[in-house]
This record gives sequence, structure tokens and C-alpha cells, in this order.
Amino acid sequence: MKKNLLFFWLTICCQLALVAQTTKYAYHTDLTKVVDDKVKVTLLTPTVSTSKTTFVIPSIVAGTYAKKDYGRFISDLKAFDDKGRSIKVKRKSDNLFEICKAKRLHKIEYWVEDTWDTGNTQNWVFEPSGTNIDADKNFVINHHAFYGYLEGYKNLPFELTYTKPSNLFGASALKSQKISATEDLFSAPNYVFLVDNPIMYAEPDTAVFKVNNMTVTIASYSPNKVVKAQQLRSYLEPVARALGNFFGTLPVDNYHFLFYFADPSAERPEIESGLSGFGALEHSYCSMYYLPEIELVDYLRQLVNDVAAHEFMHILTPLNIHSKEIEDFNFITPNMSQHLWMYEGMTEYFAHIVQLRGGVTQEADFIKEMRQKIEATEKFDNFSFTEMSRRVVEPKFQDYYLDVYQEGALIGWCLDALLLKESKGKMGVRELMLQLSQRYGPNKPFEDGKLFDEIVSMTYPSVRQFFDRYVIGKQNIPYEDYAKYLGYEYIPQEWISAYTYGQFGIGFDPDQQALFFTTVPPDNTLKAEAGDILVAINGEKLDPAQPMLIQDMLINNIYKKADDSPITLTVMRKDKKIDLTGSPTKTQMAQKHVLRPIESPTPEQQQLREIFLKGVR
Repeated sequence: MKKNLLFFWLTICCQLALVAQTTKYAYHTDLTKVVDDKVKVTLLTPTVSTSKTTFVIPSIVAGTYAKKDYGRFISDLKAFDDKGRSIKVKRKSDNLFEICKAKRLHKIEYWVEDTWDTGNTQNWVFEPSGTNIDADKNFVINHHAFYGYLEGYKNLPFELTYTKPSNLFGASALKSQKISATEDLFSAPNYVFLVDNPIMYAEPDTAVFKVNNMTVTIASYSPNKVVKAQQLRSYLEPVARALGNFFGTLPVDNYHFLFYFADPSAERPEIESGLSGFGALEHSYCSMYYLPEIELVDYLRQLVNDVAAHEFMHILTPLNIHSKEIEDFNFITPNMSQHLWMYEGMTEYFAHIVQLRGGVTQEADFIKEMRQKIEATEKFDNFSFTEMSRRVVEPKFQDYYLDVYQEGALIGWCLDALLLKESKGKMGVRELMLQLSQRYGPNKPFEDGKLFDEIVSMTYPSVRQFFDRYVIGKQNIPYEDYAKYLGYEYIPQEWISAYTYGQFGIGFDPDQQALFFTTVPPDNTLKAEAGDILVAINGEKLDPAQPMLIQDMLINNIYKKADDSPITLTVMRKDKKIDLTGSPTKTQMAQKHVLRPIESPTPEQQQLREIFLKGVR
């Protein structure tokens, strides 16, 4: 009797184990064995009911808007049955692997190469959406470039087991379990959730704080230990609190910031070719950052805040507000939504208005941002935002995508002005987006073609005209009209008195990784010459890895100074470092895209400006 009971119990346990094994993906990756910058991945597959199946590695992922064919980083893929016998695999493309006799499929093995330093600059992968394999030091794992799924089985659970160096910590928003000092287990309910939550392994450097109902975790990797997580917390906590005050209850209860700071001395073909892009990629419960490792505190703070505020804002859209195209994303041939003006443009606008209303930045900072965005739109031809969004993966429309962060934000600003005017200060885009988030949510998408109609029904007829002209249509936004609603005046161009050293042409030498003057004004008081390599301005080093900082320094010190005080420009000339000192010349120059408060606003303009700056009351 005892034997029978024991046999019965073992039978039940085996059946349960079989069910558990065959209804999920069980991945194992050994990060302690890196060979030629690759790691081996082993997958115990779920049971397949068809004679053939296809193993899929994404070509594109949500938030990137470009096909990158992540399967090209996968090599030597093999399939086996439960007795270890080989099963035929036919590679159909970079991303698709056809597996025969799929009903016998038990295990898949392959090698993964990282995307950061392959030496291939063709179809370059934006670093925050890619992977890094740096043995014993750092692993950036965006799961779409590491792991795939079987076609038709995307919604099964995933388990990821990592064997890792004992000194490294895996930071992620995924549910995790520390099995031992050298083994971690992460889990996800399905593939979409998995790719939405990357992992970064590095020596532990974390900081945690709480905002309203949300716990925020910061994980940082700075190879030269220049930037610390606690330092980042001092930057990000005010931004997070401003966002919490802006929205009240936040849609997630935990959020992870994953920061990788790139060593400026690192040699990568992507950097040398000018392809490398500092920035970040948003996710529902986290964001992944690739930023320069710099000691300039003020510059770093502004860089982190601007980028992080944008990515943080994505918890509203597309996490809570998105179409069916986002909800059930096709990783090979996606149907793109037409609403990038909202997903990215509105998010970029919110990133700045949240900081303004939260006291992180000042009104002058916001005005400067809007002016710069108006100027940036000049290099783009007129196009329909909705058409560009639907066709953004096509080469023709890839060039227009960056305007999403410029004109897209301006659409948000002008729509805010219109709503505040129409509602007499009772409703702006904040209130609109909160209403939309209440109607929808992470698991309740909207119909892509019906969103405009729904927004108009919630607001005013003039909003229909706004969408038809400036979002669906190709008309230029009359910024002066919308600026006036909020008590600002916009002037396309005016002449001002300024101090300048003249117009210098700037080039980049990839061999020396340095900036140099291509042309110089013949009578410049600095006595600079064409070919001079730029080293420093007033002793502050000009680092080519920091283009935004260099731009500001050149504008404020050389092209347009506020006063006639001299500067000292350090250059290399014929292998000799020399200091050039001179005073600027006063002249009249064109100031483009002037935006400033109206000196004598009407009572209505004054009231709406105050509401705009502080929020709807």
C-alpha cells in the first residue's frame, strides 16, 4: 500500500513537473564564460503542437521606430530533442529560424554577440536599445537582442536563470530571486513584458527613494567611478517629486533607472564614425540610459534631468495611453501607430513643463527650450505627423523622425495654450491626458483611428481644426498666435546688439578625436587660424564626446557674448599648445525665434500665463 501511494505520488509529481516544463520558456545564460565577446544561451522550450515552428528574434521593438534585425547578433543556433538528438534548423532570415520536427523540440542553444562593439557600423544599434558584454565588469541585456520566442507562443511565461560573477548585481524591474551568490532567477509573464524590462549587471551602486505611491531605484555603472548613484538621486528625486505633484497618483508602484556612463577614452567604431548616440530608451517600469562619464556637475545634472524626465514621463504614454498597435506589437512587421505626436512629442513637452511647475527649472529655461525647438524644426520640410508615424520605419520617413522631439513638443505646447484659452484656464493638456489615462490603461488600448475624434469630443471644436492643420496636415504652426494666449510674444527674427569674435567653421577630426577650425574670420581678434585644434575655453576643456556642452560654450563665448570681456582660447597648432586671448567686437546681428513675456499683457493673458506656469487651478 505504501509502495502504491509512493508510486502514485511520484507519478503526480512527474506529471506536474512535465506540465511546468512544457508551458514556459526556461532560459539559462552563463555570464562567467565569455568567448570572443559572446555568451552562450540555452533554452528549454515549451511544448509545440505543430510539425514545424519558427524561432523569432525581433527585427524591431517598440520605442525604437527602426528595424535593426537583432537576430544578426545570434550565431550557431542548434535545436535538440529530449534525448539530445539534433533537430534540423533552417535560417530563413536574420531573425527567423525554422525548426523541423517541432513536436520533438526540447532545447535550443546559440551564441549571442553584443551590439555595442562589434566593429560594424552598418545598421547601427542605438546603445540604450542594444547590449554590452564586458566580461567580469558589465552586462547590458536588452532581452530582444538576447532571447527569442516560438511563433504562436509569445504569451507564455519566461524564466531567465543567470550564472554570473559573484561581485556583480543584476538591476531590473523584473521579478527576481537570488538563488545563490552566483545565480539569479528573473521571470516575466510573457515576451512583451520581458523585452520591456532590461537587466544591467555591474558592481552594486544603487540608491532608492519613494515618491507618492512609487518606489524608485537607481542603478549606476560608471567604469571610472566618476558618477555615483547617490549623486544621481540628488538630481532625479526633485524631478520625480515634480512628476508626482503633476499627476498625483502614479500608474506604477516601482520604477528603475538603469544608467551606463560611457568611458570617454573607450575606442569604439560607432563613436569614431559619429554614430554613437547618448540618450535613453523608455520602458513601462524602467528606462535604460547611455550617457557620457563626465565630472562637470552642472552639465551632467541638466543632461540627466532632461533625458530622465522625458523617459520617466512615458509611464503616462504609452504605458497607460496607447493603441492596439502598441498593445500587441509585431516584432517583425509592425503596424505603426499614427500618434507619435503624443507618444514622443507630448512626452517631450511634459518633460519640460513638469520641471518648470515643480521648480526644478525656471521660466527662462523653458523659453530657451521652446526657442531651440522652433529653430531645430527649420531643417525639416513640412510633413504630416500622422503619415510619418504610420510609415516611420520606411527609409523616406526615418529622416523626419527626430522632429518628433522638436515640433512634437511644440504641438504639445500650442495645444496646451489652446485648451487653456478655450477653457478659461480650467483645462490644459495635463487634464486631457489624465482623462485619457482614466479611460484606458496598460491593458486597455484605444482604437488608433478614433483617438482624434475622442479628444475633440472631450474638448472643443477648435481642437479639431488644430489637429487637421498641424498634426494631420502639413501647415506651419503660427507660434505667435498660441504664444499670445499665454502672455508671450514670438518674433521670427529681430536685430540685436551683441559682442562676437565672428563666425567660425567647426570640423571634427576622427583620427585625433578632436574639433578644429575649418574657417576663421580674417580679422578675428583671437588671431585664430584655420586648422587650429580646439582644446579649451577659459581653461575649460572642450570634449568632443559632449557636443551639447561644446555648442553652448561656443555660442556663449565666441559667437554671441553678453559683454566685451576677453576670453582665452587654448588650441593646438602644429603640435604646439598655445593660448589665444582677445576681446570681442560689438555688432548688430539677427536674433532668430525671439520668445519672451509680453511687457503689458491683458488681464486674460496675465491670468493664463500664471495658470500655465503653476498649473490649472
